[in-house]
Amino acid sequence: METVPIAQFKIRPERLNELKKQMFIKVVPLVFLTFTGVLCINYFTNTQPMNVDAFIFSASVFLIAMVYGINKGAKRQIKLLEHYTLFISDQEIRREQNNTPLLTIPTSEIFTILKNRNGSFSIIGKMTKTAGLKYTTNVINVPAQIENYNQIEKLLQNIRPFTKPFGGVLLQVLLPILTIILTIGLMAIVYITKNKIMVAVSGVLFVALSSWSFLTTYKSKNVDNKTKKLLLLFVLPIISVIYIAFLKLN
Repeated sequence: METVPIAQFKIRPERLNELKKQMFIKVVPLVFLTFTGVLCINYFTNTQPMNVDAFIFSASVFLIAMVYGINKGAKRQIKLLEHYTLFISDQEIRREQNNTPLLTIPTSEIFTILKNRNGSFSIIGKMTKTAGLKYTTNVINVPAQIENYNQIEKLLQNIRPFTKPFGGVLLQVLLPILTIILTIGLMAIVYITKNKIMVAVSGVLFVALSSWSFLTTYKSKNVDNKTKKLLLLFVLPIISVIYIAFLKLN
């Protein structure tokens, strides 16, 4: 393998807005689905006559809070990306970023390097096996908006030939949406149905899927520390579903 000199790269400041737009495109549909799901669960589980004014007010407050949260979260992510630094040598690839765990992958432990449809790269570290499933928390994402793009592409290709993402761009877009739909659907079944078998099966699947999503995100080295603290709020729906399922099964 050709010797790769130590090189340092940052994201081009004039292209940070492109990343912000990409974040909105990914997050807004997921938030809309969550918002719609919560409203539907509230509607079908409400045994009292609906107060239209109160419903509209509550929905508006919830929607405004979500829009505010999305905007604030996007600004925080852009601040983090302003301090994103990528280091490449023949020994290792390292990513540094404020308030985010340092991530280093030795070149000898690189499982694969994906070149995505949007021009970004995903450097995936050695896979580990837990409970029969292979996964890794060592993934360095390199945005297409990084400086000296052609140089990075050449350096990475010298380390390991590129592979294409499994399933292509359609799977990457649909998978998060399908996961949200499945999660909300399972939660709705627990809250709405009176069938004990459906409650039990849906409850177990919801807790398993939600716990897996929570742990995967929490252990990720690409999630900043503040987001991980906010992620603890995600435990509340899990506790809620367990509580409702317990009441219905007893």
